[in-house]
This record gives sequence, C-alpha cells and structure tokens, in this order.
Amino acid sequence: MESDEKFFKSANEINGRILEILKVAKKELDSLYNTHQRTSDVRAGLVYKKGLYLPFKSHRILVDGYEAQFLDMFNEFFTEMFSGGENLFKEFAIRTIAEMGLKDSQILYAPDLSEKEKDKFKTIIILADYASLGFNHLGRIVEYKKLLEEQKHLLSPNQLTLFEKMTRCLNTKDYEEHKKLIKKIRKLIGSIRDELYRKTKTPKIFRTENIEVFFSAFSHLIHGNIILLTDLFSPKRPKNRNRLRVTWTLLITGINTLIHVKGFLERKEIKLETGDLFEEFETTSKELAKYWESIEK
Repeated sequence: MESDEKFFKSANEINGRILEILKVAKKELDSLYNTHQRTSDVRAGLVYKKGLYLPFKSHRILVDGYEAQFLDMFNEFFTEMFSGGENLFKEFAIRTIAEMGLKDSQILYAPDLSEKEKDKFKTIIILADYASLGFNHLGRIVEYKKLLEEQKHLLSPNQLTLFEKMTRCLNTKDYEEHKKLIKKIRKLIGSIRDELYRKTKTPKIFRTENIEVFFSAFSHLIHGNIILLTDLFSPKRPKNRNRLRVTWTLLITGINTLIHVKGFLERKEIKLETGDLFEEFETTSKELAKYWESIEK
C-alpha cells in the first residue's frame, strides 16, 4: 500500500505545483488582456484599459480576452479533477480536459500559428456558442450578429454563408434548421481544430502517436463502447487504474499547457518561474509508467 501511494504522492505534488504556476500565469494574462475588470465598471458600460475608461463591448469580451478566459476555465477544471478523491465518472471528463490541455492550449499559445489563424479559431468558437444560446436568448443573438459583422473578414466564403444562414435562422426561430446548422458549425470547429493542431509542434517529452492513441481510446469510451464500459465498471479491474488514468491525464495536460503558456508569456517578455518542475515531471512520469505496467500484468 505504501509503495503504491508513493507514486501518487510524487505525481500529486507535481500537479499541485503545475496548478499554482498556471494561476500565476492567469494573472499575467489578465494584465495583458485587461480581463480583470471591476463589476461596477462593467455594469456602467466601461472597461479600464491602459489608464483609460473605454466603452464595454460585451460581444467582444470573450474573443479579445480568450487566452485569459481559457486558462481560467482550464485551471477550474484542473482543480475539480485534482480534488475530490477517486471517482470512476472522472474518466468521462478526462476527454474534455485532454482536448483543452493537449490541443486547444497548444493552438492558442504556441508560436507555430499566425494571429489571423488563432483569431479565426476563437471567432468561430464564440460565434457557435452565441448561436447555440441565441435561440432562446435575445441578448446572445445581438452579440452574435455584432461579432459576425466585425469578424466576417476572417471567414472563407463557404464559412460566411454558413453563419449567414444561422443569422436568418435565429431571426425566423426555425428550431429544426437551428439544430442542423449548429451541428454543421460544431463539425467545422472540429475540422479547424484538427487542422491547426497538426501545424503545431508537440513538446519532445511527449510522443505524438501516444497522444493520438489516447484520444482514440477515450473517444470510444464517451460514445458508449460496451467493451470499454464493461472494463471500466468491472470489479476485477486492476487496483488504482482509475487514479492512474486521472493522475496521468492531469500531469500531461497540465505540463503541456504550462509549456505553451510559459513560451507565450516569454514572447511577451514576461518570465514565469518553474524551477525544476519539468525535470521532476520527466522523472515522475517514467516512474508512474513503470508502476502502471506492473499493475496491468
């Protein structure tokens, strides 16, 4: 028992350090993107930026500060997964935090993509969210239309046609058409995400093929693969497998996000102190991998 726990103790210490550094990074991003605003100012229709009070544009707040908002949500998700002890149902949430930490963080913070490519990715994600919520929320329809008008230059002719169809659908309140268009837009996001991710470089501490296998396995799990679900709930399942999956996922998504956020901030001439964290990660991940192999025998 004690020998088992030492692997988790080391990994949890690293995950705790990752989270604390990412919280510091979030504060730096808040300063860069002015996303930390006083509620009273926002209610008054103003934002404070570089010593000036400027009109608050609610439809742009997520797009213009997406990097900070994304990291804030990643940190919240990481915290929830990190705490609360062992829970089989955490394995269903692994896919979400993995997509955030291994793909989206790499797209948003890596140097391999142009600002235009990143802006298009962020724009389409936010337009999709506004459109999805807009069917029953007039305010979101207004934000959708304003954002589309301002960002349409980023879209291809076919993409613009798709979003213009959504505009008409939101005006006419055609529920069936809305469902079809949302599905097409979500599919578009997936294809753009995959295209941009392929243009980025995965850190050398990871093997790209292992990352792809990781996503494939969890894709089958969340889509109801009977064999994987049977294994998940089997009383004969190896001890600690659930803890290992969750702990390992947090390690690789956290360290990948940290690597890219650190590089992003350094290109803005902001230094993020990490000490010997990356070296500790490599040592612990190797030990954890050996332990995993031993319980699967």
